[in-house]
Amino acid sequence: MSRTLAFIACLILGASPALAAPDLLDLKVAYSADTVIGSGDHPRTGHLWRTPTALRHDMTDNGQAETIIVRLDSKTAWMLVPSLKLALGTDLDGLAQLPGAAAVLDAADKLNPVAAGTAMMDGFRATKYRVHMDDPTAGQFAGYVWSTAQGIILKIEGAGEQNGRHGDIHLQFRNIKVGPQDTGLFEPPAAYRQVTVPPAAVQAMIKGLEQMQRLKSQLPAK
Repeated sequence: MSRTLAFIACLILGASPALAAPDLLDLKVAYSADTVIGSGDHPRTGHLWRTPTALRHDMTDNGQAETIIVRLDSKTAWMLVPSLKLALGTDLDGLAQLPGAAAVLDAADKLNPVAAGTAMMDGFRATKYRVHMDDPTAGQFAGYVWSTAQGIILKIEGAGEQNGRHGDIHLQFRNIKVGPQDTGLFEPPAAYRQVTVPPAAVQAMIKGLEQMQRLKSQLPAK
């Protein structure tokens, strides 16, 4: 479910201050950063572009390029499928149709952040917040978030459980460069065919794409 997770993760990182603890996600600057998801010998890497009103995250999973664009100003989200030159779009309400996503959205204002010191990370001074959530709907999460005074998230670590599934979260941002970002990054490429997906159809869209990629991976290489 890599695309599902990518959609949810990007939405969390792009959540508006009205939905989340303002000290954690009240972004005041634009920046770009390398992303490292997971730990151990095989973390997943990617690149993030952020502004207070938009984000884009690129990564490769099992040899397949994945790009997610979220526009908070227009409340839209796009998934790019480079192999098909296709841009699948929906409004942000469509993300809540994904399994577990509604709970994640509901959790944004329930993290109960408590400052637990400061640290220098990747050249930035960050406040380390202890976060804890235990909610019947959103699930459980306990861990730490490192955030700068400008709202740049540098690191997230913790463990959570939801619907009987337990998992660890390791997410780090490196090589952060603060400055204006090309607005074209937050729009589907002109050469891509754009298809709008109704919110109720987002889950079926995700499953269809995953099945397509699985079939493609089973074909003999040319």
